[in-house]
Amino acid sequence: MGIVGAVTGYHVHLNVISELVGGFVVPGKAIPMVMFKAYGCMVLANALNFAGDLKLGHYAKISPRSMFRAQVISCLVSVVAVHQIRGLR
Repeated sequence: MGIVGAVTGYHVHLNVISELVGGFVVPGKAIPMVMFKAYGCMVLANALNFAGDLKLGHYAKISPRSMFRAQVISCLVSVVAVHQIRGLR
C-alpha cells in the first residue's frame, strides 16, 4: 500500500480488504473480525507514518539510529502518559 501511494500519489486504504480477510479467518463472529480489521488498519497506518518520518529524517540528514531511537522513546512516553491518564479516571 505504501508503494502504491508513493508511486501514484493515490492512497489505498485497507478497510474493506482487512474486513474480508477477517471474515474468512473467523467466519460468523463479528467482534473478532472488527478487532482484526482495527489492528490491520492501525498497524498499516502506523508503519506508513513511521516510514514517512524516516524519509523526512533522511532528507534532513539525520541518522536512522537517531530517528529510530526518537520514535521508540516517543512511543514509550505516549504509552506511559495514556496509562497515567486512564489510571486517573
